[in-house]
Amino acid sequence: MDIQQKLLDFFADSGFTKSEVIPEQLTYTPELLVSKDKELKIFHIKDDHSKIKDSIIQRIAQARKIPNSVYEQYLVFHEKPKLPILRACKLYGLGIYYLNGKEELEIYAEPKEVKGRKKKSQIPNTKIFFSSKQDLNERSIAKRTIDVHRDANKIPVFANLVEEDQRYDNTIDNLLEIINDCMDDSSYVLAVLSEEYREIVDQEIRRALDIYETEEILLFLKNNKESKESWSELLKHIQLHYKVKYTEYWDDRDFEIKFTRRFMVVVKALHKKHNVEYLE
Repeated sequence: MDIQQKLLDFFADSGFTKSEVIPEQLTYTPELLVSKDKELKIFHIKDDHSKIKDSIIQRIAQARKIPNSVYEQYLVFHEKPKLPILRACKLYGLGIYYLNGKEELEIYAEPKEVKGRKKKSQIPNTKIFFSSKQDLNERSIAKRTIDVHRDANKIPVFANLVEEDQRYDNTIDNLLEIINDCMDDSSYVLAVLSEEYREIVDQEIRRALDIYETEEILLFLKNNKESKESWSELLKHIQLHYKVKYTEYWDDRDFEIKFTRRFMVVVKALHKKHNVEYLE
């Protein structure tokens, strides 16, 4: 008997049945979903119990509230997963089921229950879309900064990277669709302009200028001749038609300092907007 059937049989005793409808609020497609009235249980079945990318766990946890429903998300393993997986799932509110030595399901971590009604005084999941060359150091620095502040201060802000979308396969066949979906699902945009011009980044920023408010665009430009020449046309376009200001930086360390400052402005604004006390 495969693990999906074991899950179906296990939850059938509580009145749950398999559902073929995947809510659009989920950010990672599950292998199995069961429902009972307004209650959903969502299962992501993983083969490797020893390790799993943090980006996958974060992506699953970024799911939004489903109107008029309550749901829980679980990772499911064929054997007891390693401790780092348990810690990560507890941090992001995911549950864990696994098969024990008797091929029976056991729960290893309790999930966070997500209710469809919006709670007062709570910052919702907030995503920052990254627009830059994918192998840029500054991209990794910004993601690390966001991850550190989120985990330390329990702020639900996530970096939204196209290459972490489950549809992304390093081809251009559906790249534009993925970019647009990721941008539309984000509340802010981080754009980093370095020495090398990329047409796709130019297109992303021009779209962002049209659909985001000025304060929602965090634009950075590397302070050297090559970068300013590579992006001269885009910079002229911004200066002529928009009020978006860009921050110049010298190197990786300077970028980290200046990005952290601007990111904290975003964090403070989120607290104020959602009437949540901000503790400095």
